[in-house]
Amino acid sequence: DVMDKVGRGDLEMSAGTTTNFVQSIPEFAVWDFFYMFDDIEHAYRVLDSETGTKMLEPYKQKGVTGLSYMTTGFRHISNSKRPINTAEDVKGLKMRGYNPIQIKAWESLGCSMASISWDELFTALQQNLVDGQECAIAGFWQQKFFEAQKYLSLSGHVYTNWVVFINTDFYEGMSEENRNIITECVREATTYQRQKMDETEADLLKKLADAGCEINEIPLEERRKMGEVMNAAIKDDIIAQCGQDVYDMVMAEVEKQRQ
Repeated sequence: DVMDKVGRGDLEMSAGTTTNFVQSIPEFAVWDFFYMFDDIEHAYRVLDSETGTKMLEPYKQKGVTGLSYMTTGFRHISNSKRPINTAEDVKGLKMRGYNPIQIKAWESLGCSMASISWDELFTALQQNLVDGQECAIAGFWQQKFFEAQKYLSLSGHVYTNWVVFINTDFYEGMSEENRNIITECVREATTYQRQKMDETEADLLKKLADAGCEINEIPLEERRKMGEVMNAAIKDDIIAQCGQDVYDMVMAEVEKQRQ
C-alpha cells in the first residue's frame, strides 16, 4: 500500500524492506538467499557498491526511486530446546514458517515447519506448539519472545535491508540543487541509522542476557555449511523469480566484497 501511495504521489517518500516487494518486483527475491553475508560490514559493502545501486533500479517500475539502504539487521534463531552451534543442532526442531522459500530452506536442514502468523507467534511459542522461530534481535525483544524462548543463537542467516524511496516525478521535478540536498541528507541519515542499529542491538543483547536468555554465536564456518545446504534447496526457486542475470551479478559482488 505504501509503495502504491508513493508511486501515485499521495506520499512523496517512505521506506520499506525489499522482501515486502518481491511479489511486485521479483528481482528483489535475490536478497532472500541465506547466509549471503559474513557480517554486517560485508552486507554494507555489497549494498553500497555499484551493484547495490543497480539493484535499486527496479523500483522505477513502480514510479519510485530508491535512494539508500538503511538496515533492520540480521535474522537469528531462537528455540526452547538447546543452543544452535551446528546444522545438526537444528535437525528435528519444529520451527515457525511464513513463506514457501523460507519453509523449504529450513526443511532442508531437517526442521519441521508450521505456518504461523507473526501476531500468533508468541502464544504458539508459549504453548510449545513450535520449538522455535527466527527474527531480528529488535523483534525478539519487542515481542518478548525471550519470555518463552531460553536460547537465542546468533545465526545471521538472512540480512534485511530497509530502503528509502521517493516518488520519481517529485524527485526529478526538483532543481538539481534541491535533489542533491535530499540525496546527501538521506546518505547522512543512513549512516546515522546504521550506527544506531548497531548500538541498539548491542544494548538489547545485554538486556536479553540479563533477562536470562542464553546467547551464543554460530561459528562462521558452520554458518557457511548451513548456507550451502539451504541455498541448494531454494536456488532454482529464487532464480526463477529474480532472473539468472540478476543472480549472477549480485553473487559476483557478494564474493568480490567478501574478506
